[in-house]
Amino acid sequence: MTSRDVIGAARDALLSGAYYSGAGALYKRLRGRRGGLLSYHNVLPREELSGASVHAVDVSIEAFERQLAYLDGQGLLLSVSDPWPSQREGFYLSFDDGMLNNYEIIAPRLRTYGVRAVFGVCPGLITGEIPYIWRDHLYLILTTLRERSVRLPMDGYASEIAVTGDNLEDLTEQFRSWVTRRRIEDVYASIEETCQVNGLPPGRDGRLPLRFHPMGEEHVRELADEGHVIASHTWSHRILSVLSPAQKRSELARSKRYLEGLIEGPVDTIVYPYGGRNEVDDEAISLSRACGYRRGLMNVPDLQDADEMRIPRFSIPDTTKAPYIDAVLTGLKDTLRGALHRRNGA
Repeated sequence: MTSRDVIGAARDALLSGAYYSGAGALYKRLRGRRGGLLSYHNVLPREELSGASVHAVDVSIEAFERQLAYLDGQGLLLSVSDPWPSQREGFYLSFDDGMLNNYEIIAPRLRTYGVRAVFGVCPGLITGEIPYIWRDHLYLILTTLRERSVRLPMDGYASEIAVTGDNLEDLTEQFRSWVTRRRIEDVYASIEETCQVNGLPPGRDGRLPLRFHPMGEEHVRELADEGHVIASHTWSHRILSVLSPAQKRSELARSKRYLEGLIEGPVDTIVYPYGGRNEVDDEAISLSRACGYRRGLMNVPDLQDADEMRIPRFSIPDTTKAPYIDAVLTGLKDTLRGALHRRNGA
């Protein structure tokens, strides 16, 4: 058992003890989080999930249903059809990327509770200008070439690298680090070139459509008609902080213009791709405001400088355990995690 496993087991035991003893409820009253915005991406059948990093943002249908039931049972499930944001205790829901599971799996379950949510959509996927979000496309390239060899742009395609179960994740991370470090603006050109160099078709294939294929225009219109908030997730999900001002503006304005034409209504919310401080710089926030967005959603759980263009969000892992869900919502999990890491020198 690794030190991480030990820390995780200790944390889970503490969370269960806090939940069933009432200490968790006391923490919430004294200093816990009472509301906010939850960040989801994809909800999928359990058999379509794996340990790959591309699925780190995904949850199973079972977990999602249990989480919705928990929120509803505690009176904490808020709808964006209500005044948003509000001072009420509870949590709004948001879903990033706009994949087909958002329509096929998520939307029907939200209807059960009469809840409306935020859906961040990338129009470049809907139009087919890009076949996949670039990180997903790289993952699919590597899984296609698993047990074979691949040439990647980090060294100018000079080396043939055997793709195995052991190094697939490392290669994915090397590519992302290269994109960030080298400030690669046109990452999709690099992905298309990678396909060509390795003799792969650059277009969309039929693998796991619920996870890797986007909603169509008719799906987005239907969600908007039901009262969900359709938000921009930029045109093509690039890392905003590596782009030039002109590229940033194009990603922000082009997406807004397309979505407003599609739903015949205003699109005033931007869901920043990746959403961390390293991916969303001050220039991206300023340009978002200049393009007419009124709200910006981050992927940072707590922000000291939070405002309408830096709204924090956090996610619930793929879990059905009530003590864990409760501890995530209140912030107790993060508090305990920090304490355990400090104690173990991790």
